[in-house]
Amino acid sequence: MTTAAFLPRFSPRFTALALIALVAASALGYWAYGEYRKRTLQTAVVALVAETSRQLRDALTADAAPTSDPQDAASRLEVQAREIDQGLDALRGMNSTPNRPLVDAAELYVVTARELLRRMATSKRSRVELASSTNALRALVHDTGRRSGAWIGEMLHANERLDKAYFNYRVAGEALAELFDSLRRARANLAARLDPALLLDESLRANAEARALAATKRASEELGEVRRLASRN
Repeated sequence: MTTAAFLPRFSPRFTALALIALVAASALGYWAYGEYRKRTLQTAVVALVAETSRQLRDALTADAAPTSDPQDAASRLEVQAREIDQGLDALRGMNSTPNRPLVDAAELYVVTARELLRRMATSKRSRVELASSTNALRALVHDTGRRSGAWIGEMLHANERLDKAYFNYRVAGEALAELFDSLRRARANLAARLDPALLLDESLRANAEARALAATKRASEELGEVRRLASRN
């Protein structure tokens, strides 16, 4: 007698039901795994966005009350940008398939924030150079005891240095203004997919943008003033 003779015989109906149950169990397991991946991705996105918003909040709050050396402030901004970048790399290493729209929106917000911090650092350093160049030219203008060939050469050099410093500062300021506006749009896009409480407060962003524009305007006015003084000599 063969071994097959001892195997139980199942009806076609039972076999069909068993197959249906097996498929259902497999589908349920796949769905559960998919939900787990989705929750894991959501948790990572929330953590990165919250940390990015905190870094932005700290940077813009400190910028509103500058009490430290601009060079030190610029260095801190660059450190904050690098920390955000590390979190961004971690997110990019994950499989974004479970919620690609959320990841795309979060990445745009985070990248914009990182670039904003970097540009703020550049702007601060450019402003230091602009102030130094402006003061150097102003000092030469008021140095009435030196009207010689050497003095004229120094004036020309000071003017060139000031032109370069102002150009760099203006370029940084224009880029900063664009990034503030980009952050506004990135924030609005992400707020449609994530709790807005996790994002930078819009009023804080708007106030920082207004300060940046005002600083650029003051720099232009200072340049005009020292140019008028120089033209009289």
